[in-house]
Amino acid sequence: AEMIARYSLERMDWTGRPPTFLLHAMDDAAVPVENSLSLLTTLRAAGVPAEAHLFQEGGHGFGIRLIAGRPAAAWPELALAWAARHGWITQT
Repeated sequence: AEMIARYSLERMDWTGRPPTFLLHAMDDAAVPVENSLSLLTTLRAAGVPAEAHLFQEGGHGFGIRLIAGRPAAAWPELALAWAARHGWITQT
């Protein structure tokens, strides 16, 4: 419990942090979607620009494994579009 409290993203000071992109699959058995929702609330309260995408399916760690055909498979395109809107990349 102490380590969870120490490393809880919702308890960190996010003031002045860069824009944040959040992704979460609601069928993630390892981390409840409420954690990302809580972090989003914290970021907004700190004035940090944040974008969040919640997917019905994708499980845990969908960014590092193949998930073709599942809703979370759309995340790379969403992330690239977000980065382009911030001027960090140029989309072709």
